[in-house]
Amino acid sequence: MIDMKGFDIEIKNNLLERKHFVAMGMSVWLYMWLIDRMTSIGEDEIGLVLGGKPIKYDEIKKEFGISQSTYTRWIDQLEKYPYIKAIRTPYGISYRVFKAHKRFKKRIPKNDASSSPQMTYQSTENDESNKTDTIRDNTVDLPPMAGEKEIMEAFRAVNPSIDLLFRRTNQRQALRRMAELMGEDGLLKMVQFLPKNNTTPYAHKATTPLQLEANLGMIRAFWMQRKEMSSKNSVVIIP
Repeated sequence: MIDMKGFDIEIKNNLLERKHFVAMGMSVWLYMWLIDRMTSIGEDEIGLVLGGKPIKYDEIKKEFGISQSTYTRWIDQLEKYPYIKAIRTPYGISYRVFKAHKRFKKRIPKNDASSSPQMTYQSTENDESNKTDTIRDNTVDLPPMAGEKEIMEAFRAVNPSIDLLFRRTNQRQALRRMAELMGEDGLLKMVQFLPKNNTTPYAHKATTPLQLEANLGMIRAFWMQRKEMSSKNSVVIIP
């Protein structure tokens, strides 16, 4: 018997319609893999995969054992509909999932279930609101993170409404996810870099933790590309 242990992922049942079967074919496996790794969903119903981190082919090969050409074909199939947006960078591909739907659950402490942080998920049904559904109050206290206040304060240079942001649980949750991804020191440096980034033409902008999380991969790729172009071609790039 095949071992099917693992965690549940949410897939809408209209994926079983013939049109999706024809459009996706075997690329549905990559699509589900991307859904499983979505870390946030914006109000535009676009899901961010791994915080925008570029994904290399080697990581996909390790998961599925497929060739580079098969991987490329799957991406092309999913982009054609489109189900996803694949943003190519020198360090891999950053993914966005369209019409995304996923519940982001938080673990509830055994000793105090009432103090659990909020859980939010993006509704993709064709209802009147079509907005983020929120469970529990948006200002529920979260356990303190060592450098949280310093990092949030660094946002003041690009957003004077920092005090309002600090009270929003979803903004603080975005901070924690990024801190896990790059460390608190790395996140602080990134936030302190935002004033320069936000005034540079063509760079993706961010003035809140949620915006930074959504655009992190693009911001990194933009500056890495500028650095690489400058070093290889000896070109002085003027912001």
